[in-house]
Amino acid sequence: MINYICAALCAFSAALLVVILRQRQEIRHLKENDPGRILNGFVIKLKGRQYPAATEDTKHIPKPVFNIVEKIVENRELLKSKMTPKEWALNELKRIENTCPDEDSLRVQKMVTKNVMDILTVFDNQDHSGFSANYTINLVVRLLRRIPLTPLTGEEDEWYEPYGPDNTQQNKRCTKVFRRNFDNSTAYNIRGRVFSNDGGKTWWTNRNSSVPVAFPYVVPVVPERVYLKKKEGKDD
Repeated sequence: MINYICAALCAFSAALLVVILRQRQEIRHLKENDPGRILNGFVIKLKGRQYPAATEDTKHIPKPVFNIVEKIVENRELLKSKMTPKEWALNELKRIENTCPDEDSLRVQKMVTKNVMDILTVFDNQDHSGFSANYTINLVVRLLRRIPLTPLTGEEDEWYEPYGPDNTQQNKRCTKVFRRNFDNSTAYNIRGRVFSNDGGKTWWTNRNSSVPVAFPYVVPVVPERVYLKKKEGKDD
């Protein structure tokens, strides 16, 4: 039993060390003798094993499994990386800057780089876990694209005032969705499809982009993508 308690304390101490190392996601360049790198290798080596090893007297007692440490180290590759997430992001943005063909486009890209890094700094300072980070990212992406977070209901308070001979109404929560004659069965998304005839390098909409919708309607983040033959044009 004493061995069991000691092993549990060791596992807890190792987990606590990882949490401290990852606090505010400011893990910097790790040297070969850094505790983070040592711990990372230790976790990989002991993955799924029991420690201390069972004896005849203690084999009936559950042993602590070091997978608890692996779960806390949500991104072990971060411990190996020579760049923090922010440094990695800046490096990617700089690569775009290096492809700018002239001074005007470079000036705009540098402004965008700064804006993006400001956003990443705020996100980094929020100390997200793996779950909360992904959840937050999904919400932010939808909001930045003005895509509703919950399904459209089609209820009357979701529609603007009608216009035109067929009483067309635009949805307040998603301006890509319309209906006619106060009838939800006529509702459609005017950006439901996009088309490409160059293998996906460029995309456009046309009269065939509208798709019917039924309520409750979950507005997709990405519209349906239709690949056309090269000879087919934008109006086909």
